[in-house]
Amino acid sequence: VLLVAIASFSQSVHAETLHEAVQYTLQTNPQVRAIQHNRLARTQEVEQAKGGYFPKLDFSAGIGRNEIFSPTEYEAITDPREVKFSLRQNIFNGFITANEVNRQQERVNSALFQIHGTSESVALRVSEVYLDVLRHNEIHNLATENLQIHEQIFDQVKLRSESGLDEKANFDQVSGRLALAQSSTIITEINVIDARTNY
Repeated sequence: VLLVAIASFSQSVHAETLHEAVQYTLQTNPQVRAIQHNRLARTQEVEQAKGGYFPKLDFSAGIGRNEIFSPTEYEAITDPREVKFSLRQNIFNGFITANEVNRQQERVNSALFQIHGTSESVALRVSEVYLDVLRHNEIHNLATENLQIHEQIFDQVKLRSESGLDEKANFDQVSGRLALAQSSTIITEINVIDARTNY
């Protein structure tokens, strides 16, 4: 089962290019997306600051009830009503609006640099992990090939040893090398699984 999973994973990694892996990660990474949305919010704050250049139209309305008691026990009741419109245009405010627009624009530029920095860090990490998977798959393939060669040599030396043509020391040495090749193959399988998990 482990070998089938590794084989299918190695095929899926080879099917996906490094460029596609980086692009997908940059589109879905929560950290990158949060900074992108932060930049969009700051862009809206620039538009909000530009609102200081436009006229202001205010409207207010009120209705109420007043009861007035005087010392002569006379009671007066009034129902005041009020509607107020005001239109104001700021002619000059000491460059406050222009400076606020510039400040908000610089915050947008700062967020853009944050996007670039974070995206490059994430892309570097994706590249490292992607290449680790390929490297560990290749090492595992070499270890498997090495194990097959050691198994063939082991079978040949075993036959020679059983027929009395070879010494027992050679057989013991080949057995040790075969065990080492088997353990190396298991270690490379574990490394492939770890690299896949990181990916």
